[in-house]
Amino acid sequence: MKTKIILMLTASVYFAVSVLAQNEKARQGSSSFAGTWEGKMNDIPGVKLTIEESGGKFTGSMIFYFQERKDENSPWHVAAEHPVPLLSPHVENRL
Repeated sequence: MKTKIILMLTASVYFAVSVLAQNEKARQGSSSFAGTWEGKMNDIPGVKLTIEESGGKFTGSMIFYFQERKDENSPWHVAAEHPVPLLSPHVENRL
């Protein structure tokens, strides 16, 4: 009888820990803003936003691509990249 109760308690604890761990993973994964977003203009890179999250703090950078062409009949090309850090990024109304 004691063995049966111990096995049931162990199984219950294991189940509860598994469920809590899965919920925590889902909560962290769905609420994270970390990632990279890219915007194109003239079918070439125009802007790139990178956000990183570590310990609830956000950091990141943004790259602006300068596009030019020799004349109005020439194709566009990226002539320069201008990376800038995000200054004091924060998230409002985070669930």
